Amino acid sequence: MADTEHPVFDAASAALESGFGAPPAYIREGGSIPIVREFEETFGAPALLVGFALPGCNMHAPDEWIDLRVYRKGIAALADLYGRLGEALA
Repeated sequence: MADTEHPVFDAASAALESGFGAPPAYIREGGSIPIVREFEETFGAPALLVGFALPGCNMHAPDEWIDLRVYRKGIAALADLYGRLGEALA
C-alpha cells in the first residue's frame, strides 16, 4: 500500500482536482502489479498509479473502451501534475 503522505500524492491530488473539478478517490488499485513494490524499494521513490477508466470500461478485454471526455481531462490533469511534481520535489 502506498504512503499517501508523500509530496507526490499531494501534487497528484491537486492536479486531479484541478483537471476533474473534484478530489480524487483513493481506491487501492494496482495490487495485481507486484513489480510496483519492487520499483519503490529499488529506487527509493514512491510509485504513483493514476487511471482514468470508468467502472464498466472492460479494461484489457476485447471490448474495452474509454470515455474520451474523461481521457481528455486526464491528459490535462497529468500535464498539470508534471509541473506540480517539479515544485513538490524541489
